Amino acid sequence: MKIALLSYEYPPDASYGGIATYVHQAAKMLAGRGHHVEVFTSSPVRAGTIDEEGVRVHRVLETQHSSFPAAIAPVFEHRHTEMAFDVIESPEYGADAHEAIKRVPQVPLVVKLHTPSFLLTLATYEGLRATDELRWRLLAGRVREYARQAFGGARPKWRYTHKYSLDAERVLTSSADEIASPSRALAAIVAEAWRLDPNKISHVPYPYAPSDALSSLPPGGEHGTVTFIGRLEVRKGVLDLARAIPLVLRQLPEIRFRFVGGDDESPHKALGMRDYLRRELQPCGASVEFLPPLPNEQLVTVFASSDIVVIPSIWENFANVCL
Repeated sequence: MKIALLSYEYPPDASYGGIATYVHQAAKMLAGRGHHVEVFTSSPVRAGTIDEEGVRVHRVLETQHSSFPAAIAPVFEHRHTEMAFDVIESPEYGADAHEAIKRVPQVPLVVKLHTPSFLLTLATYEGLRATDELRWRLLAGRVREYARQAFGGARPKWRYTHKYSLDAERVLTSSADEIASPSRALAAIVAEAWRLDPNKISHVPYPYAPSDALSSLPPGGEHGTVTFIGRLEVRKGVLDLARAIPLVLRQLPEIRFRFVGGDDESPHKALGMRDYLRRELQPCGASVEFLPPLPNEQLVTVFASSDIVVIPSIWENFANVCL
């Protein structure tokens, strides 16, 4: 098959999160099975086409996710006239293929669910906009309750309140020939919120093939280090982790904590999450270390020097860090 993967995120230039990891893994696996795979993605530093690991990668110079669907559409359309792709896959988040599919509506569309914006908003941004601690605590309680219900199999009691006609993510997903979700919980939430037929959503977990270096690491360690790996955002539970660190250090002052990941918004409008956590954890001194996001091959060293990797997320669709 000739497969086109449209995604704003793709390594190494645009490794912003789990979508980049998924698309990279999926592209390599599909190519390894003999399919012709091309990725249409973004970069903050370059544009052009290059073959990488058996996959042809087309990049547009773009740093705004909201502008990516329009920027990549003509690139895909031009390439489609040459290749006649059999299928397009796009994440629902950002509706990356929203404009491309308008130009080539005859090509079958697969939408891979990751985490739609309304769910991210619920778990993150509404909390950041809260004007007082009470509202933040109430929101956090609601998020945990939704997660409990979803994983417990109960019908979610919340309702999606955005205007359907203006939500490109919902429009793209509703128009898809196939919808795939990495977890049953996410499929249930999206079907309920967007009023989709649950039978139209297939459960397809993320593929993941660890490197030889990663899979050969021995378990445990003797470094006294607890590591968090992921974007520094509310949804990843870093605020809960930050509150726990002083409690641990009172009992075990020799323990060291390490945050590895990119910056995001914090409860303080003037501070990114990294600076916010540094300020909150200043009394802990050298017991807390912050490292920038690292390429996957460098994470092997991070795992090797860790005794515990903690994943305190409020919500995950299918945690790549856990894999």
